Formats: sequence, C-alpha cells, structure tokens
Amino acid sequence: MEATTSIRFPTINFLGVDGRTVRTDERRTADSLIVQGILEGGASASVHIYDSTEASMPPMPLIWTITGTKGCLKLESKNGMLQLGPPKLYQCFVAKGDIERGWEEVELPAQMAVGGVGEAYLAHAKGERLPDFGDALLRHRMLEAVFRSAKQGTRESYEISI
Repeated sequence: MEATTSIRFPTINFLGVDGRTVRTDERRTADSLIVQGILEGGASASVHIYDSTEASMPPMPLIWTITGTKGCLKLESKNGMLQLGPPKLYQCFVAKGDIERGWEEVELPAQMAVGGVGEAYLAHAKGERLPDFGDALLRHRMLEAVFRSAKQGTRESYEISI
C-alpha cells in the first residue's frame, strides 16, 4: 500500500450554536488521508478520508473504491467512521464491449442502517464471532504501515504474526 497525508485546511473554525465562528485554531494533524494498494485477491483499492469545516467541500468525507476485473465497488459515508452511521454502497459492472452503465446503488442489509456498533450488538445477540485482540492487532499493523508510508514515501505492507 501507499499512503499520503496532508493538511488541506490549516485553520479550524469553532462555531457557536448560532453557526458563527467563535474561535479559530491552527490544525496540527492531517485532515486528508489517501491510501491505495492491491488487495490479496489482486484487486486494486483506494480510500480517501478527509475532514473539513469548509462549506465548499462536498459532504462525503469517506469514499472507498475497489476496482476489479469485472467492475467496481464504491462505499461512501457522510461520516468518516463507518461504525457511526449508515454508508451507501454502489456497484459498477464493466463487460467486454459493453458501455459502462454507471454507478448503481446496492441495497444494504437493514442492520447496516445502524452502523458497525449496531451490527456488533446484533451479532453478539445471535452468538456470532465478534472482533477480538487479533483483529485489533491487524488494524493496528495496518495503521502503522499507512503512516509509515505517508511519512517515508515508501510502499508498505503488513501482516499479523502473534
């Protein structure tokens, strides 16, 4: 994978209940993260997560696209954290000689409407497997690789080994 981080909006505006700026501060952490790479199965994937208080930015801070030989999947969320709100999933099929039909929305299961936290409670109620320490360790290794790539400008990979 390869990653890039940047500060696109160096000033943060804190708004009051009336919507007016009550204070400004300097941003000290990245507000844009772009990750791209090849998945185990060979498909390419990219994700762009950004944070903005700018009214001119589109209200879609998470866009995750996976492109394969038969088409593409695109996941969008108005919240950068999927566990907090319902995402939208789109698919696009590309066949030889066919004209691209464009993005078609895919209906998600009802439990996706409450996000990952709701799904976890539902899975727990059904006695299904929940994420454990190994899953958390894998995500931690992934994040280390992402930020190492962004800092050093290198292509990185990660794996779990306990």
